[in-house]
Amino acid sequence: MSPFQDESPAFRQALLKSERLRIVILLVAVGIAILARLLRTLVAWNPDNASSLVWLILFACGLAAMELLVLRAVRPAIALGKSLSHPARLLNILLETCFPAVLIAHLSSTALPPEYRPIVNPAILLYFLLISLSALRFAGGTSQKDDLTAIVFKGI
Repeated sequence: MSPFQDESPAFRQALLKSERLRIVILLVAVGIAILARLLRTLVAWNPDNASSLVWLILFACGLAAMELLVLRAVRPAIALGKSLSHPARLLNILLETCFPAVLIAHLSSTALPPEYRPIVNPAILLYFLLISLSALRFAGGTSQKDDLTAIVFKGI
């Protein structure tokens, strides 16, 4: 990113709007995942499923609270034409990428051999979602084809 783009008010506004969209998509996806897990737990009830559901809800509430705080900071910044501080954005990115790792480490089933636990854990899909949505953090290409290419290669 050139220094001129970083200084541009239009670029900062577009960056904040894409951040707002990314947060909304992430919150909806996490909500859908919680509902799916709740349905699974109700259909296949056992103490292990119930325990995992409780921890998943706690982690999801933590992620949602963090993202809602960022969203609360983004909305006034859009209205006032300002931008978020660079350290705040980096902290958000760091914490956001730590959530799936902690979920994978904490919620892995003990019924599986240790080497397969991270692969089979559904929380690995949260990494895919975060990587895909991280493409919204950066300046888009000149076309939808460029944007799609950026998303695909960012995930590899």
